[in-house]
Amino acid sequence: MTDSLRSRWWLAGVAWLVFAPAALGLDPRLALSQYVHTGWTQNEGAPIPGINALAQTADGYLWLGTWHGLWRFDGLRFTLWTAAAGEGLDDEGVTALAPSATGGLWIGTVHGLQRLEQGHLETYTGRFGLTEGMVTALREDSGGRLWLGHAKSNIPVLSVLEGGAVIDRKST
Repeated sequence: MTDSLRSRWWLAGVAWLVFAPAALGLDPRLALSQYVHTGWTQNEGAPIPGINALAQTADGYLWLGTWHGLWRFDGLRFTLWTAAAGEGLDDEGVTALAPSATGGLWIGTVHGLQRLEQGHLETYTGRFGLTEGMVTALREDSGGRLWLGHAKSNIPVLSVLEGGAVIDRKST
């Protein structure tokens, strides 16, 4: 093998050692044993089928909206959420979820909008200019406004809720 060829192989080997970890898509600071994939099925308590919405709140809980209620996942167990005495979801069919800036959870159901804050539900449907209807999408923006897609009499509507009032509503 000539010196020129040997130099090229040496350069190729160094380049592979330098760039290969990035090409593989793994974080070189983590050990391979730190990459874990776990699947949850109905056998482990996962509310499957019928997960309509997913959101993670600031406290780390993962919330799942299903046709059979609101579920909370702590990393080990799925728990069907139960409301405080005298409170309850508008409907078991949870269709949309979004974390709130205050650490709570916006909940869209087949019949409207609610917010879970420090263990208590507040109903927004029928108040603040928000009419009853299935909520299909929720997103709180950086300004604290809640954008919601919902349907009124099967007509799609986009509303913006700010400071306890609907400030904008558009039908398509």
